[in-house]
Amino acid sequence: MNIVINTIDAFQGQERDIIILSFVRANSTANIGFLSHRQRLNVALTRARKCCYIVTSLSSFSGNQDWLSLIKNAESRGLVHAITNEQKQDKNYIINILQK
Repeated sequence: MNIVINTIDAFQGQERDIIILSFVRANSTANIGFLSHRQRLNVALTRARKCCYIVTSLSSFSGNQDWLSLIKNAESRGLVHAITNEQKQDKNYIINILQK
């Protein structure tokens, strides 16, 4: 298995079968910084050939219209899984979500 870990910008022009995007910068002002740029969203979402998982704070990302559209689309298809801090620590729970 070949696992590559890098930034969004470093993956520009590349593809992988499975991509896990981790955006966990939660803050009270819903400021997501450079991730608010549509080009970065495009690069992030178009790197996966087969499957893309996004780990994020929904409250922070819902403040951006482009991300909000993506979140609503995923929710409408039953693909959003909010988890508690306790569930976050349970490896089997996370594996179960990923296998769905």
